[in-house]
Amino acid sequence: MKGEKIMAKEKDYSIPKQYKGWNVVSYSKLSSFDTGCKYAYYLQRIEKIKGKDSIWSYLGSVVHDIIEDLQNDQITIEEAKKKFIEKMNDADKVDLTFPKENMKDNYVKAILHYLDRYKKIDLPVKTELKMFYPIPEKKIVLIGYLDLVIKHDEGVYEIRDYKTSTKYSQKELKKKSKQLMLYALGFKHQGAKEVKITYDMLKYAKIKREGSKRSKTVQRHKLALQIKDWLLEELIDYYNDEFIANEVLITAITRNEIPKEVADKFEINNYILEVKYTDEDLNELRQWVIDVVGDIKNEMEWEPLDISENEFYCENLCGVRDHCKYYKQYKENKEANIDLMSEDTILF
Repeated sequence: MKGEKIMAKEKDYSIPKQYKGWNVVSYSKLSSFDTGCKYAYYLQRIEKIKGKDSIWSYLGSVVHDIIEDLQNDQITIEEAKKKFIEKMNDADKVDLTFPKENMKDNYVKAILHYLDRYKKIDLPVKTELKMFYPIPEKKIVLIGYLDLVIKHDEGVYEIRDYKTSTKYSQKELKKKSKQLMLYALGFKHQGAKEVKITYDMLKYAKIKREGSKRSKTVQRHKLALQIKDWLLEELIDYYNDEFIANEVLITAITRNEIPKEVADKFEINNYILEVKYTDEDLNELRQWVIDVVGDIKNEMEWEPLDISENEFYCENLCGVRDHCKYYKQYKENKEANIDLMSEDTILF
């Protein structure tokens, strides 16, 4: 099975009749050209070379599908966890692996922790909603697939995206949120009065302690470790014995769980990150779409990224690296340099 592609749920790429002959673009197409590797774009979009999944893109699709099934009552939590483990095993069979084993362990722990505590959203929702945003004067139409749209009261909608990546800093949040802001632009075009955009950062949780107004953001795979001070205080209060409390704490950290004796003292919630934006942001993004479509049309060079500065991306994330002449040359040069260094020994 090595090298075999694992298929995710099929998406409907059909285009309404009114957009026939228009330039149909997606956010991924635009961003891969604007901020990614233009040579990779050329190989995938112009030469039509089918890219390979990375372990992150593959598992991202798997987790999205599982959460969608949970929200739509198509599977139970236990079935969801079982399916996730099965898909992880499938990835190993086709040689989709993490660069380091501990990265895999941490990812699995975090996602299983999330799935085990999944709570269905008790509001009107749509999952995998297909959306179009037209720019008529340029005959451009943006197509998007929204993970989750939640309808709140009085015409307020929330577009939520599931993220299995590392959480964003406030500094990079706006830049990382272009896709959701474009979807908000589309919803406003369709008549929504207010559109919120949020991320459900799956590998993180918000922990609130009884009697405290503040909460703490923690990584799910080491949740107990990151609130160990809180846990120890509650355990000492419960047992009235510091030695026993420390023994229970060590077990809790090893198992990454809150001891049942003090579980009612803590509230665990998903880490939902809201992105604030303005009408000016949306107008700038609309122009960005127009500009990038024009740049793609006029591109002639198709230069690659600087591989020395983007080695992790080229090695682990680029789906067409096996077809990239620049990456092949880079590897050959690097191996040659290593060989030369190994021969350049100094004897005493």
